[in-house]
Amino acid sequence: MRSVIKYFSVWCVLTLTATGCGGAQETEVAQANQQLTDNTEITEPSQPIAVDNVFATPQSTASFLHQTTFGATPQQLNTLVGTSASKWFIDQIALKPSLKMSSVAKYTPKMAVLIRSS
Repeated sequence: MRSVIKYFSVWCVLTLTATGCGGAQETEVAQANQQLTDNTEITEPSQPIAVDNVFATPQSTASFLHQTTFGATPQQLNTLVGTSASKWFIDQIALKPSLKMSSVAKYTPKMAVLIRSS
């Protein structure tokens, strides 16, 4: 019974995640992102950016990356400590999106399997 609850919980989380992002197919998302990136130019601000303290220490850097990504790696900590979080954010926006929905869907349990195993 616990395995059914566990799989059902995973299925619920993945379903809600897919629903929250619209559940669009990867090709649709890729086309929309390509159109946006083709027409969007990211420029540096004309005024100097105020110094932020987000990446001031390894602890604050790790905390920020834990909240905004899938966690910090030692390489990211070494690279980002003492730099600007604003620049990191601009660099993140400029990256191509990683489309992982097909990978998530592959591991989503089917409801029939859950019902049969109980």
